[in-house]
Amino acid sequence: MDAQAATSVAAPARNLEFAVLQGGDSDTRYLRQIQRACSILLGWYAERSKTDGANVKDTFESSHMRQMLERFLNTANALRMKHAFRSPDGEGRLRVDLTDSGFFNRHEITTLLVDLSSKDSSLRDLPPMDLLKRDILNYLFANKKEPDDLLYKLGLRSYYSMLDQDTMFLPYVPGNIVEWSNTDEKGKRGYVTGWACYGGEKNAPYTYLMHFTQDENRPALLLPAGEADRKQLAEIIREEGSGTLPLAAIGDQIDDQVGPIHPKFFKRTRIGPFYSRLLLEQRPEMDLSGTEKALLDLLRTYGAENDFILFTSEELLFSTSEYQGRRMLLPTKMRQAFYVPSTDTEAYEAGASKIYHYAIMPYSILQNLTQEQAAHMPTLARCVKRIGYDKRERIYEVS
Repeated sequence: MDAQAATSVAAPARNLEFAVLQGGDSDTRYLRQIQRACSILLGWYAERSKTDGANVKDTFESSHMRQMLERFLNTANALRMKHAFRSPDGEGRLRVDLTDSGFFNRHEITTLLVDLSSKDSSLRDLPPMDLLKRDILNYLFANKKEPDDLLYKLGLRSYYSMLDQDTMFLPYVPGNIVEWSNTDEKGKRGYVTGWACYGGEKNAPYTYLMHFTQDENRPALLLPAGEADRKQLAEIIREEGSGTLPLAAIGDQIDDQVGPIHPKFFKRTRIGPFYSRLLLEQRPEMDLSGTEKALLDLLRTYGAENDFILFTSEELLFSTSEYQGRRMLLPTKMRQAFYVPSTDTEAYEAGASKIYHYAIMPYSILQNLTQEQAAHMPTLARCVKRIGYDKRERIYEVS
């Protein structure tokens, strides 16, 4: 066979953003790692909340983060049941982003919406749980092997039973609005709100927090008479905040399109990237970046088989002043002047005032990590805090 013919039959390149994990129990192992990561994140945020202030903004943020992380944990639990057993046709495998993510591809999250809409009919089409369990036991006794088809149906039934729009992490998750009276602006009411989304570009969960004010000459947002402003704000947040636009662009759109609303402060938290031996060993070492190779070496040397290293980031954006807005040369509302430093490349590209990075890793790695090792991993070196966890999921922080 000549070179041209060999090229024509070569296997297609693997899509690392839409990858199927190799290994018999890899899906189950991976989703258990994600579940554990969510539990440890919840523990870390619980520890952080102890040092928060007692004001409404800090209390709301802690509660909002816990709710979104619990939703993500519920989603991981449901996906584990969906992919616990292989379908008879071999299709329907879990899709994971092995690039700068480590989480499931957005396809898995958007499919939840489809499955939610067909939940009732799908459950009707599947045998009842008790009948499935009885048939599985009968098959095991009679054939001395597992009934793949029945186990697959059992997993699917468990999956559909777990689906609940109010408890799952969907492509967009609206949050609550609460009053925050700590504003010194005359003629304004203060509020805090939050939401979350699954970013398609990075295939990662994002949570948002926004502090804003409302003109007092408008009905208060939380009263029935304030429904018009509340609905308009919710529509703009869903439209502009469902992706990962630069924060300043989101702030400008909300500021521009909802007249009586004035956004003052944003915090966007990205969960990820997520690294584990299972994920990193899916690719040839020659294809890993220098940081990925170093992380894999740390996990192999000091970590247990199912340990992980998880990075998170917090992008902050705040308004420093106001200016007179204009449209077609005519004055409009007072607009927010968001601070985005041109000297900070990372913050400038994200449309943020400041970005903070954190690393969560096994305490055994945290103990043995040297400054020299960290300096050769830019992703780790920029972290303002490194958080360790032990086998009992206790949390240790190092600034």
